[in-house]
Amino acid sequence: HSLLTALVIFGLLTVVVKGYWEAVIPLTWLVASIVFLVKHYPIWSHHYLFIFTPMAWLASYSMTGVLDFYQRRDWRKHLKRLNFPEFILPLISTLLLVYGVSKFPFSIPTFPENAQQAIAIEVLKKHKGANQWVFVDEPIIAFSANLLVPPEVAVLSSKRLASGSISFHDIPPILARYQPQQILLSRFVGRALSNDSLKTYLEKYYSRNSLDAPQEEKVNFAHYVLKN
Repeated sequence: HSLLTALVIFGLLTVVVKGYWEAVIPLTWLVASIVFLVKHYPIWSHHYLFIFTPMAWLASYSMTGVLDFYQRRDWRKHLKRLNFPEFILPLISTLLLVYGVSKFPFSIPTFPENAQQAIAIEVLKKHKGANQWVFVDEPIIAFSANLLVPPEVAVLSSKRLASGSISFHDIPPILARYQPQQILLSRFVGRALSNDSLKTYLEKYYSRNSLDAPQEEKVNFAHYVLKN
């Protein structure tokens, strides 16, 4: 973020020096977004797009200054004469851009991301039966195990829980409707098992699965299998 902010600053300086007054559009966008988000709660990661998009737009003006400078035939003369106003902004912008590219995480994240997720997928596959329905609080695990998740809980996120659009009190009726073969709680295991209605339902209709000792040491999730 600090790198982007620096590029925005040099972009604004380029706007002033070169007179790119159309930059008032992203600048207005940025100011309006900040004013809007100051009083907005809660702030989630996707809200930052309202700020980062106009910031990237403004930062691009610093690159415009770089291109304009190096496309000139006499740019070497300004360097030799140390013509400070002419080359300092393009030079700093170039250095920031090179540094930013060198720090960019080009590696693509893979799944599973950790040992717990890998073990969770393995456990779901091991207990897969004719009933393909499972309830998990991290649906990507069910997807990786090639199992089905009830549509009502296909997106069970902290945002939905925080907003009240769903709660663990709503889960038992969904479980009763689909009767999933397996239940695996990992992300919200503590919150889920502290809900009395869900805990009672699990104790009545499901058996908690005990993992192997090596697996037990690496994970923090609860796995249940439907009783016969």
